[in-house]
Amino acid sequence: MRKLLLILSLIFILGCSNVEKKAFFGDKWINLEVMETEEEKARGLMFRDNLEKDKGLLFVYDDPEARGFWMKNVKFSIDILWLDNSGKVVYIERNVPPCLGDTCKVYYPDKEAYNVIEVNEFPLPKLREVN
Repeated sequence: MRKLLLILSLIFILGCSNVEKKAFFGDKWINLEVMETEEEKARGLMFRDNLEKDKGLLFVYDDPEARGFWMKNVKFSIDILWLDNSGKVVYIERNVPPCLGDTCKVYYPDKEAYNVIEVNEFPLPKLREVN
């Protein structure tokens, strides 16, 4: 089975946890709000009315896992990107719809990942099939 691999340059500006980080996708910079605590990770984008075009959320974890994400109480569609320990995108879910009901789908990557980025839907570089 062929797997999709997103070819992106992903650069993080290092600093202390309170400093906003940035990611570079092709020719677009995204400012990342860092979600480190369990409370921040659980809340994510819940109850927000929107996410600015050049912003995203970075969920930081210490160990790799095939973590599931859902859209409970998120009011707008997003793209979810799972990253390996080097910052390379290993899996992506595009155009994930909002969920304001009681039962929401959970989205899982097909690989373990260290970190996750949630961003507005935007045209990302083309996916390339890899054997």
